[in-house]
Amino acid sequence: MTEHTKISPEGEAIIPRELCERLNWRPGTEIEIDTSGDRVVLRPKPEPRERISLAEFRQSRVPYEGPPISIGDMEEAIERATRQALGGERAPQQMIGVDTNVVVRLIVLDDRKQTDLAETQLQRGMFISHGVLIETEWVLRSVYGFDRSRTCQELLRLLDLAGVEVGGLSDVLWAVGRHREGADLADMLHLVSSRDQLAFVTFDRDLPRDAGSDTPVAVELLV
Repeated sequence: MTEHTKISPEGEAIIPRELCERLNWRPGTEIEIDTSGDRVVLRPKPEPRERISLAEFRQSRVPYEGPPISIGDMEEAIERATRQALGGERAPQQMIGVDTNVVVRLIVLDDRKQTDLAETQLQRGMFISHGVLIETEWVLRSVYGFDRSRTCQELLRLLDLAGVEVGGLSDVLWAVGRHREGADLADMLHLVSSRDQLAFVTFDRDLPRDAGSDTPVAVELLV
């Protein structure tokens, strides 16, 4: 749906009341303005996220009840779901990047020794790439049998952890939120990585709908 407004001599624009009501934007709502080329995206400024300690993270975990999954089995699951790796994100300086299996051990607690090692690394700080987040979702779903709701809950708890850094936290939170609503997480993170481009083109007719109106980059169908 397209809405119209005008720029005042002071450079201000009024957002139509009907649109504000539909989006539940109340007076005083802080709005972020993102630009890409000649495209402008408005979205509510996210609330500050409170970090949690490792002890709080541990208390929230429900250990996986089956036998420990080997690293080889994790890698095999990732191979079955191979997609083109994401690029473009940059780790903060002085951070250590971690592999998918390290993140999975933090979440599922099915190998005590490796979980302890992963927690020790967490205390030193860790950078989790978009590609590792994608692979983590694949492993939790295809190997451990997590449903969409639990997977999103675990990823959000992970992102709350003190010591965890990702490229573009607000965008990653958007991607997980869209995944919770039914979108494919990998597709949403592809859009995030293309946010500074003019558009993202696809043959997937469902992608524009899945991305929603606040997509970080325009989604165009090749037809």
